Amino acid sequence: MDKDIISEARKYAKQNNVSLSLKVEKYLEKITNDYQDYPRPSDSIVDQLSGIIKLDKDADYKKIYADIVSEKYK
Repeated sequence: MDKDIISEARKYAKQNNVSLSLKVEKYLEKITNDYQDYPRPSDSIVDQLSGIIKLDKDADYKKIYADIVSEKYK
């Protein structure tokens, strides 16, 4: 950690009559609680849709995509 930031944090804690370790603990508690409110990456739409289309392992994906785009813009 940056020594200047630690020094300023100690001054802040002393001026406000609070424990620096308690302030750090409360900050970490807040960010971890806030993080828990967000959907997990496994809840993403990409994860939900991954694997629903089964193609042969030898499939030419570039050709398949080109065919789809070509058909779309006829």
